[in-house]
Amino acid sequence: MGEVQNVLDHLAGYSSTEYGVTRLPFTKEGVEAAKYLTKLMRKLDLDVTTDAFGNIYGKWEGSGTKNQTILIGSHYDTVINGGRYDGALGIAVGLEVVRRLKEKGYIPNYNIEILATNDEEGVRFGNGFLGARAMLGQLDYKELIEFRDEEGISIYDAMEYSGYEPKGLHSSKRNHEDIKAFIEVHIEQGPILHKEGLDIGVVEGIVGMKRYLMTIKGQSNHAGTTPMDLRKDAIDSASKIISIISDSAKVQEIKTVATVGYMAVKPNAINVVPGEVSFGIDIRSIDRLSIENVYEAIIKKAEQIKRETGIYYEIEEKLSVDPVKLNDELIEIICQSCQICHVDYIRMSSGAGHDALAIAPYIPTGMLFIPSVNGISHHPDEYSEENTIEKAIEITEKAIIKMNEVM
Repeated sequence: MGEVQNVLDHLAGYSSTEYGVTRLPFTKEGVEAAKYLTKLMRKLDLDVTTDAFGNIYGKWEGSGTKNQTILIGSHYDTVINGGRYDGALGIAVGLEVVRRLKEKGYIPNYNIEILATNDEEGVRFGNGFLGARAMLGQLDYKELIEFRDEEGISIYDAMEYSGYEPKGLHSSKRNHEDIKAFIEVHIEQGPILHKEGLDIGVVEGIVGMKRYLMTIKGQSNHAGTTPMDLRKDAIDSASKIISIISDSAKVQEIKTVATVGYMAVKPNAINVVPGEVSFGIDIRSIDRLSIENVYEAIIKKAEQIKRETGIYYEIEEKLSVDPVKLNDELIEIICQSCQICHVDYIRMSSGAGHDALAIAPYIPTGMLFIPSVNGISHHPDEYSEENTIEKAIEITEKAIIKMNEVM
């Protein structure tokens, strides 16, 4: 267990901020973290490769009786001022499981690969799951050109700057038929397990999500001399749209959440009527129709304000991922492993998106959660107790052995 904590602590040091952990993709911190993970994989005598997008694989060759691969892992990028467990835990647990199995002299029938994906969070470029999508062959080359960060740097240029190969994106694709399964261990990032005093959540399904960037365009003008009834105030119009988003999510019959967590105002001066406002919208639900209902409510309100004020709006879809159900056989194997380890667990859905969400439609996927203390995540206070991490390691080890026996 100490090895896992050491990995988490060491990775947390690769951060561009002192407050929390900030490790965005294709930055100095991201590259240094990748080098560190490569070193750890080689220390376990794994065959290490890094693809054109920055995904890292550490391969433990199996006996050859089953010429497919079981992937274990998660992502190594973070949000801004995030915690040290999100993503990194899944990689650290994978490394520890392989270390323990090797130490016991276990020889798997399948190849086992530790997977560390790059850019799951989507914070820098406004989308998400890019590393997993590159692995699946679902990332379009034009996205590397079109998606840019706040400084106007494209994914393509950021990749080149960090020493990766955007022109070789196609080479990142793995043959789905070569991969038997993917297992992801993650913190819950919610309060249920901690509140109920449970050790493990076995994930049955993951919410779908849509992300949009909405821009309201009005007219910048003098804050003192422009009468209220003659203004085209972009932030006033934006606030009226934002005010209905939460209520639109709450009225859906199936649990739905919607968030506005980003906003940029132009010209952003205290004595100028705002002429333009851009804000990000994140909508999630296990029910696709509920997501669409919230989107339609937003457009309806925007059209109303456009008629009333003369403002203009644009809305750009940044990410669209359907809800997924995880693999039934893997769910049962993880539940059986919990029982063998005498661990209390529940079956549950995930309200957060994960690499598993992008991978599950193509590769059989299983996932288990450990409690997030007080439900806190994407924050420096993010924390999970060592005893629950140890249980996740034991369960994952048992599940890997079981998968090699019965799948």
